[in-house]
This record gives sequence, structure tokens and C-alpha cells, in this order.
Amino acid sequence: MKESFDLAVQELKRVDHLFWVSLKYTRTVDVIKHVIDRLINCIGFGLEAILKYAKEKKLIASIPENAGLRCDLLKKIFHDNQELVDNVN
Repeated sequence: MKESFDLAVQELKRVDHLFWVSLKYTRTVDVIKHVIDRLINCIGFGLEAILKYAKEKKLIASIPENAGLRCDLLKKIFHDNQELVDNVN
């Protein structure tokens, strides 16, 4: 769980650098595409960290590989957390 969370934080740091430094000097579509890719990776690592937490607490038996199934599982497990459900949607 900690490992996935750390990966998400590192991806967010890379996005921050790309946005504030690289985009300042190089205004190309490639930089913007890299920013979007890094944000997608960051969200994926964050969802994985939450699912690993749920597995440690024995709320789920296994973590699916498919991103869509992961999102559905998160919405089912944490249905009472409206902010998380909104972000997953």
C-alpha cells in the first residue's frame, strides 16, 4: 500500500515539474500529452493504494487487474464516501 501511494506522489511531482518548468520553455503538444499521461498514472497508483488498504483490512479478497473493475469495486466498497465515488466517476 505504501509503495503504491509513494508512486502516486512521485508521479504528481513529475507532473508538477512538467507543468511549471518544461511547459514554460517548451510549449508543445508532446509536453501536454506527457502531463496527461502522468496524471492518469497518478490516479491509477492512488486507486491501487486504496484497494491495497481495503485488502489489508480484509474488505476484499483480491484486486482486479482491469481498471474498470477496480473502479466498480471501489465504488461498491466505499459507497458511503461520496467524495471518493465522485472522483472515481
